[in-house]
Amino acid sequence: MKKKLKKIIRYLVSRLYAHEILYLYRHKVPRDIHSEARIELATPENLGTLKAFQTDDQIAKFQEFLEAGDIGYLAFLGDQCVHRSWVVVRKGDIKLHWSLSHALAEGEAYIHYCETAPAARGKKVYPAVLCRICSDLNRDFNIFINVNKKNLASISGIERAGFEKVVENRILIVMGLKFHKAILFENEV
Repeated sequence: MKKKLKKIIRYLVSRLYAHEILYLYRHKVPRDIHSEARIELATPENLGTLKAFQTDDQIAKFQEFLEAGDIGYLAFLGDQCVHRSWVVVRKGDIKLHWSLSHALAEGEAYIHYCETAPAARGKKVYPAVLCRICSDLNRDFNIFINVNKKNLASISGIERAGFEKVVENRILIVMGLKFHKAILFENEV
């Protein structure tokens, strides 16, 4: 009960005040990063392997992603699933932040819900998965990924995989009022 109350309070506070800086990256340079991890496409049959570091609720959400037509990637060290990433490949609105949407156009893909198990961090699993995604989709899609400025480990993996920053989104929320400023790093997004 105490955990749930803390979660509710954090949620309410974040709706009253937030100051976030998010970077939107686009894949530019094909890279080939090797990792000892085995990378597989997610299927209804192998989603259960995520139980090593994900909750049943999260796995249910990933099942919904598959049903919606999204593409999932899982990485394994030995028999243990240690990473997951999801890719939206359909036109429509995506959430960069709970308060900020982005319209995904035809021919654009968006990588999200990436996580590496703590025991596998520092083993190049994340950039290797990103490289695999880009290798699979690069011919047909402009590929985007979004990250919070504070997430230095993810930024390192994203840049290592050949992504370049295209937009910095600054979000300020005060008493529920949202202020947003986008800074472009190139002429076209």
